[in-house]
Amino acid sequence: IGPPQAQAMGIFREMIQVTDLDSAIKAIDLIIVQGEGSPIQRDDSHFAKFTKIREEYLAELASDPSFQPARPVIENPLLSLQQDNTTPGAKIITDTLSRDIVEIFVALYEVMLQILLRFFAHTEENEEQMYVLKSALINLMPFGVSPLAKAITQLPAGQGFPGMNAGPSFEVYADVQLLPQMRSAWIFFQERLQEIAEACDALINDSKTQSYPQLRQALTKVSATLKNIAHTISLEPNGETWTNGISQLFSPMDVDHMKSIPTFRVNLGDYDAVKNNADAILDSVSSKSMPLLPEGPWTEARINLFKQWKDNNFPR
Repeated sequence: IGPPQAQAMGIFREMIQVTDLDSAIKAIDLIIVQGEGSPIQRDDSHFAKFTKIREEYLAELASDPSFQPARPVIENPLLSLQQDNTTPGAKIITDTLSRDIVEIFVALYEVMLQILLRFFAHTEENEEQMYVLKSALINLMPFGVSPLAKAITQLPAGQGFPGMNAGPSFEVYADVQLLPQMRSAWIFFQERLQEIAEACDALINDSKTQSYPQLRQALTKVSATLKNIAHTISLEPNGETWTNGISQLFSPMDVDHMKSIPTFRVNLGDYDAVKNNADAILDSVSSKSMPLLPEGPWTEARINLFKQWKDNNFPR
């Protein structure tokens, strides 16, 4: 099976370490339960969620036969047709702005896959660094890939597709391979995320996005997310000030989640709010009641860094 220490353990709550036949069977059972549901039906299984979507769609269709559940996106959208691409009916996006956004999407999707590969094939990473990789993945999906994909489906596909919109192509121009040395991998991740954020910023300030306020909003959100993650993916220890270290302890998902908690509504992205609620935050992370899943409990290194910031009188 391989060395147990090579497995990603203690990072996701229900992940099972596979070391023998019994643990392998338990892991398979968990996959089945999470994916297909169980004899005692779980509302949070993938199967239950997809079933609910189908029921809601049929209900909408019954009340309004003209209901359209999706935007008019072209099928099999691509930026270019590669030699090894055999996708039937592939359609090339021709609108220049749409192509620019899809290029950013493809670049982000590719680096996300590389971080995912690094997480499950890690070498020298310690517990805190594994947390950083996990947090990067969890936040890149809803706050990076998702807003870009939604924005793309509201942009024109270009000439030859009247009334049709573009779509995320999920193209991968080269093989996604594991960078074996941790130092090289982390430097690459950080630089690539910063480059993609800069590409977002350039388009935010470009006149051709002026007619698409929802696109600018998405690019702004994605840029902020990528800069935050790029700051955390660093070989150097997190700094002891709010700007350089503490603010990065709170991921975009943490900030978003806490806004919806009525009993503890703290803006984790605001210095004064975090400073004024430092004791409550520290109690929450120490008792593992915050951050919420899937982000999961802080490591001891994170808790100690926050304590040190508090003890040093909250340096900015």
